[in-house]
Amino acid sequence: MLANELHLPFFINNAYQGLARAKGILHTSSDRIHLEYQISDALVGLLKSDSKDVYLPIEDLLELSFQSNIFQSKLTIMVASLETSESLPKSAKGKAGEIVLRIDRKDREKAKRVVSRMNLLSSDYRARRSEDDF
Repeated sequence: MLANELHLPFFINNAYQGLARAKGILHTSSDRIHLEYQISDALVGLLKSDSKDVYLPIEDLLELSFQSNIFQSKLTIMVASLETSESLPKSAKGKAGEIVLRIDRKDREKAKRVVSRMNLLSSDYRARRSEDDF
C-alpha cells in the first residue's frame, strides 16, 4: 500500500427499497476515489452480488464532508457529474450530485482523514488547472 492511499469501510442501508444492503471499501489515491462494494439481501445476507466498482476522478469531486452524531455517521461526496453516481444503489444518492455513505463508529477518525485529504487534493487540482488556464 502506498503511503498516500487510505481505505475506509462503508455501508449503504435500504438499497433497493430496503430489500438489500451494500457493504464496501472506499479507496483513495492522488487522482481519484474508488468505491468497491457488494450488495446482499437485507434479510439474511446470503444472496450476494458480484463486486462492483465506481471511480470518482479528482476532476469530478466538488467537496467531501463528514457528519456524525450519537446514532449515525455519514460521508457525503459532492460530484460535478450525475453520471458519476449512476451505478450506485439509489439510497446512496442524496440530492443531485450527492453520494452518501454510512460509516461505522470505529472508522470516524479515518473518515475525517479521507475528507481532509481528498478536499486538499481536489482544491490543489482546481488551483493547478486555473493556473494552466492563464
